[in-house]
Amino acid sequence: MRWAGFVLVGGRSTRMGRDKALLAYNGMPLAGHLAALVRQAAGSVTLIGSPALYSELDLPIVDDWWPNCGPLGGLHRALVSAKADWNLLIACDLPHLSSELLSGIVDRAGQHSGNCVAAMTSAGVQPLCAAYRSTCLAEVTRRLAAKRFKMRELVDDLDTAFYPAPDRQLLNTNTPEQWTAAKGA
Repeated sequence: MRWAGFVLVGGRSTRMGRDKALLAYNGMPLAGHLAALVRQAAGSVTLIGSPALYSELDLPIVDDWWPNCGPLGGLHRALVSAKADWNLLIACDLPHLSSELLSGIVDRAGQHSGNCVAAMTSAGVQPLCAAYRSTCLAEVTRRLAAKRFKMRELVDDLDTAFYPAPDRQLLNTNTPEQWTAAKGA
């Protein structure tokens, strides 16, 4: 089974007030930290966002073909650019994510005949910490054309298996207060 890994870095970070992907975490930009985890679990990693903004990270990067469509546009770009059976996709604002969790999702996908495996916390499904089979591309394209951008709705409509995840690992950081709390935890 072939795998590809992706980190979404194309968000606007409006609530944070600065680019979340470039926040310093463990001596490196957060996107670099997360890219290492994704590479460990999936065997490869590509950032999805602006090559001009993230070229200094020295990681493969592809631009988002569907700007202003949120993570669904990023998923579309991942599915188009990868020639893999499965694609591990994560958001760039999950500082406590672990390689063990991502490897667990990858392992679960290898046993799943459906087309998505998503992390599940007590807060619900986490579509930006999930694996998507390449066969999802047609459905993602239809949703983009119909301006149906909600990732949770996509995951609900796919044949999805869920992988249990500790709440702490999927606490995202959208505000400076959340970032300060995440660094202290």
